[in-house]
Amino acid sequence: MRVLLPTTAAAIAVVAALLAPAPASAAGPEIGGYGDDYFLNDGWSGTANQVYDYGLPGDGAVVGDWNGDRVDTIGVRRGSFYLLADRHGVEAPAHSFIYGRPADVTLVGDWNGDGRDTLAVRRGNTYYFNDELTGGDASAVIRYGRADDQVLVGDWDGDGRDTLGVRRGNVFYLRNVLAGGEADIRVPYGKAEDVVYVGDWNGDRVDTLAVRREARYFVKDDFTGGEADRVLTYGRPGDATLVGDWNGDGADTLGVRRGSRPAANVVSWADGTYGAFGATTTIGSGNRTIALPSSARRGLVTIASADTRLTVGVVAADGTAQRIVGGVAGARTALWGDPAGGDARSIRISSTGAWVVTLHPVSSLEALESAGDGSELALYGGAGGALTATHSADGSLQVLQYVSRRPAAGSLAPLYPDERRTVVTGVRAASGSGTLAAGPSIVDVGVGTWRLALPAPPPAPSSLPQPTSVPKSSVVFPLAGEYRLSRTITETHNGADLLQPAWSPIHAVADGVVSFTGWSGGYGNLVTVRHVVDGKPVETRSAHMINTPPVLAGQRVVAGQIIGYMGSTGNSTANHLHIEVRVDGQIVDPMQWLPVER
Repeated sequence: MRVLLPTTAAAIAVVAALLAPAPASAAGPEIGGYGDDYFLNDGWSGTANQVYDYGLPGDGAVVGDWNGDRVDTIGVRRGSFYLLADRHGVEAPAHSFIYGRPADVTLVGDWNGDGRDTLAVRRGNTYYFNDELTGGDASAVIRYGRADDQVLVGDWDGDGRDTLGVRRGNVFYLRNVLAGGEADIRVPYGKAEDVVYVGDWNGDRVDTLAVRREARYFVKDDFTGGEADRVLTYGRPGDATLVGDWNGDGADTLGVRRGSRPAANVVSWADGTYGAFGATTTIGSGNRTIALPSSARRGLVTIASADTRLTVGVVAADGTAQRIVGGVAGARTALWGDPAGGDARSIRISSTGAWVVTLHPVSSLEALESAGDGSELALYGGAGGALTATHSADGSLQVLQYVSRRPAAGSLAPLYPDERRTVVTGVRAASGSGTLAAGPSIVDVGVGTWRLALPAPPPAPSSLPQPTSVPKSSVVFPLAGEYRLSRTITETHNGADLLQPAWSPIHAVADGVVSFTGWSGGYGNLVTVRHVVDGKPVETRSAHMINTPPVLAGQRVVAGQIIGYMGSTGNSTANHLHIEVRVDGQIVDPMQWLPVER
């Protein structure tokens, strides 16, 4: 999107409808069904005063006093689309509009001194300022600094108007008017590698600097350089820091944004299994069809609307449609890509009102946590086992899990569609239990306030039981029946590739102990087993299995036991078993070490 505002009457009407206040008896459109948590601190203690969830994990966070009530609140950016809340802890944005281009850098400030923060965008060393929260053309355009400068925004002289500053190394060049020209204040502070923040730390109406090192903040109340006036430890090193006057007392304090991101191997699994693509946001009204990314097997759609009759259906290649959202105003996040009638090609929106739709990949989901409020889709990468759920009485208790569906024996069917399994269910039940399959997988929990007792994690490798030594004569081949050898060990290939149809059983080659089971990047679904053969330590790796393996880390297996099924996950173009053998830590040719009939 390359426009600063909607240029058609229909688009302008959409933005106007989204900005219109909702009736007192109805909630405005929410902005997401799950997302990152914000921990806001009203003082200089180490404990958050407010904690709430807002937006989607991929959103960019912006902070400002959007309505002039002296309290800074959270907003989010999706591409060029902004959804800004006027109160803490609400899902309904008070301001929704388009401004700038997706690649622009967003700035927030009170540019005209009217007490309300609005937006500006940066392109190189050119800045486009807007005095209203309605999109539209820029109110002012200036050039300042260099294209590679780090830009800062603050009221450096206490006149009520925010202006620009830039940072080069550890030197800050601050301007007191919204214009180009020479800096009015030049001050060194901190180190060039520090992360810098701006705020009115002492309530004197003048913004000054702070720098962050890990989770420690060194705050300065003036522009004299030198030692920090106060040092605070807050949050965790991986948190994203926010600065704002959260309670309207005139002094800025800290907040952090924290999302529970899944482990890298789970994100890799989601992208490899369902497809990776960039999130896109569309605004509109009425009926419309939106194409889905052609590279993705499954993804997520988040739609926000005040229309209680809105529905969203997934349209397959054969024209059949399956409804995934409908009948409730607000925001909903749903999975698309269950191709009951063929591959999912588009979503069809039926509405009499305005809406905002975001398409994003499965890998953008947060990690499943042990507690939550409301419906939540999440990624689970843990062990399988017993799950216990406790729940408030304001809705039906439900935990669903999406796992690979097994087709008929010998079928060459692809990995998807998923089978939706009910793990826990109960109408207004206080608690329930079931069995959660080992991850990676997608889990759907809801509704109301809930807590989960998740299966215990697998043991660390150092705590695994030791395998028992067996003779080499007891080693067996990992496949039964005919197979085709497509590739063996080379300088760039550490194992042998053996082809059979999907879902063909894969067997342990000797007695041993499972040391790893789950998704592992290019290996896809992998099982690693430790053995001792003729007194020597041996490790076997069986890769590209079609679904989550049916064995757990720490489990003892015997020669010939099924440890998984043939598939094509990870870096693979056909159903096959990639098997590696390491003896005393050295890679050996599996076709020489295994008992192969020649």
